[in-house]
Amino acid sequence: MDSLNQIVAENIQYYRNRMKWTQAELAERIHYSDKSVSKWERGEGMPDLAVCTLLADLFGVTVDDLIRRHEVMPQPKQTRMSFNHRIITALSLVGVLAIALILYIVLEDWEERYRVFIYALPVMSLVVLVLNSIWGKRMANLYIISLLVWTVLWSLVLLLHTPSIFYIGILAQAAVLLAFCFHKKGRDK
Repeated sequence: MDSLNQIVAENIQYYRNRMKWTQAELAERIHYSDKSVSKWERGEGMPDLAVCTLLADLFGVTVDDLIRRHEVMPQPKQTRMSFNHRIITALSLVGVLAIALILYIVLEDWEERYRVFIYALPVMSLVVLVLNSIWGKRMANLYIISLLVWTVLWSLVLLLHTPSIFYIGILAQAAVLLAFCFHKKGRDK
């Protein structure tokens, strides 16, 4: 009979791979080091019960699924969490738009009051970035940060009437791409 450490090791590795996460990505989600995850997956240690519960929730399985040997690995249960996360994100974006609409109504004397909706775009990008950093896939942050950079620059162009500000966007976009490339390579080691 295999030891409990080995069974848990195989299960953690199976479910982590099923989620397409690196050890570092899983470690980041549970606020542990990737060395701890590696140790668990080698069967040299085992997470405590609280961490097993957290892992089971992340993987969409039960704690029992993590600690038992399976002939056929159970499929993660479809949770409503991703749906709930999308609803929360949508409600947050609607909230930002509602504030922009209120400002649009209040600023009726300002002839260019339509700009409040343009200024709301970077705020909306920031909201999506924060929520995606908590719940979503890390790679999506690349696109969201790019959107944030360009919407901020667009807002600055409208505010300062200086189209040459867009040149900053080229440099900022390159910096974002390089940061993601280097960060990913560093995590894979």
